[in-house]
Order: sequence, then C-alpha cells, then structure tokens
Amino acid sequence: MLASRSFRALSPRWTCMQCRSFSTTKRSFAEAQAAQIKKLGVIGGGQMGLGIALTASRMAKVPVTVCDNSQKSLDKGMAFADKLLSKDVGKEKISQSDADATRGRLTPTTKMDDLGDVDMVIEAVPEIADLKKSIFGSLAKICPPHAILATNTSSISITLIARATTDDPTNL
Repeated sequence: MLASRSFRALSPRWTCMQCRSFSTTKRSFAEAQAAQIKKLGVIGGGQMGLGIALTASRMAKVPVTVCDNSQKSLDKGMAFADKLLSKDVGKEKISQSDADATRGRLTPTTKMDDLGDVDMVIEAVPEIADLKKSIFGSLAKICPPHAILATNTSSISITLIARATTDDPTNL
C-alpha cells in the first residue's frame, strides 16, 4: 500500500520529486517541482501496470492511457480493474460514482502512438532488458520532449535502459 499512500499525497500537480529519482537527473529541484503531470501513460496491462494505473486514476485523478501489445491482455487487465473497483465499492472504501469516475479515466490501447500526448509514462513489463530498451527507444520518439519516462524495473540497470532514449536520457 506504499504506492497508494504515495499517490494519495499527490494532486494533479505532481512534482517530479515525487515521480523520479534525482540521482539520475540534471534538472534542478525547482524545475522538477514545476513539472506537472496532467496525463499519464502506463505500458503493461498486467497486475502491476493496472495497479499503477488504477492508483494514479483514483488518487491523483488524472487520465491514464494503459498500453499493452495484446488486446487479450488489455481486456483481462481492465476486467481485473473492474473487479478491484467493485470490491472497494462493496467494502464501502469508495462510492460507486468514485469507482465509475476512476474507471472512466482509464483508456486501454494497443497502440504505443496513443502515448504521444502524455506528461509521464511508467513502464511495467516483464524484466527483459531488450524489451525494456525497445520500449524506451520507441517512447523517446513518440512522447513529447518534456515527458518523464519511468521504469518499474527491479533488476535492470537504469543506465542501460536510458541509453535507448537517444533524445534525452536524463528524462528517465
């Protein structure tokens, strides 16, 4: 529930300090505080990706585009999201209208190009270095220059992944 507490503290005016590690960036603290996340992208429609997307939609109330290369995986993930929201409504953690609003902010897609207008992308795919590098190479071309590219990796070097973002590896 650490992620849930973290997102609860966020507002639509997220600061980069809350979104990324300053140990790998050349941006100043003031620049990072000024960054605002108005639209989020999540790559990976599995449990981790949908958990991130649901938490951002529910707590920060920002639109989230969930991208997966498989429509079947997306459908399964969105059904999982619906199940979690229904469970929270049943336990009276949230109202039905809050659940509907949360779900309404989630947009599933199989097209990575649909992430062309996001302010931040969080990647949550399997721990395969070549897959992550390929994704970030594509994101560097698709996303606007100000977009923050984040990974949910636990074992792959951030530097290795950042090299795939030829435009500006400091955005990872």
